[in-house]
Amino acid sequence: MSDRPIFDTDNRLTDKVGGMGRRELIELMKKLCSIVAEQARETGFRGGVRPDNISVGPNGSVAIGPGGKTIRSIVAQTGAKVDVEDDGRIYVAALTYEAANHAVKIITDLTREVQAGETFLGTVTRMLSFGVFVEVLPGKEGLLHVSEVSTYHIPRLEDAFSIGDQVLVVVKEIDDMKRVNLSRRRLFDQYDALAAQDPAFAAQIEVERQREIKYEAMKGEAPARGAGGPRRDGDRRPGDRDRRDRDRRPPR
Repeated sequence: MSDRPIFDTDNRLTDKVGGMGRRELIELMKKLCSIVAEQARETGFRGGVRPDNISVGPNGSVAIGPGGKTIRSIVAQTGAKVDVEDDGRIYVAALTYEAANHAVKIITDLTREVQAGETFLGTVTRMLSFGVFVEVLPGKEGLLHVSEVSTYHIPRLEDAFSIGDQVLVVVKEIDDMKRVNLSRRRLFDQYDALAAQDPAFAAQIEVERQREIKYEAMKGEAPARGAGGPRRDGDRRPGDRDRRDRDRRPPR
């Protein structure tokens, strides 16, 4: 057998390991076990490939995405291997439970329905005069009406939120047209329980409390449109034209 070492300086196998005797093979196995154990300590790997089988039926196409874009995104985020069968079953395998759980959660959120009473840390995606739309699951939005934002009056929503802001909301109801209606203020008395439930909720709750302080200060600002504030140019009330015409008439 060649005197060339089995491993190079970076603990990689050399290309000449054939023809080894029993003692050399034992040395090889011991060295490999030592390398694996060292890498496990460094990475926190707790062993084993964990397979998961998720049955999502026809919603399996949602997880695939156009041209497999969604799957590629999940793999890039988690490092897990994801396979989707024709019958809707999705197989997930990863080297760590954390990676597998992360991939499973992403897929489940993509394919499940929102339920009334659920709490989400959502993202503001659109703003209208009467409320903001919040994405609570990937591709699933709900309306946070201005009346459900705070116990304080919000004169202008653009002063309360910006696109991309995160907000803690609860699903107030899902109406007959499957529209998701959200509330922020209905969670105020649940903050302690939510903080204990999820670290992400706990971090966001402090943000929400600071928002309430801001909203309380806003209540003394200019009233919202239609609340008796100064009229804008172009706003008319019944009888305006008659009064103008009457004022312009020459005296008799």
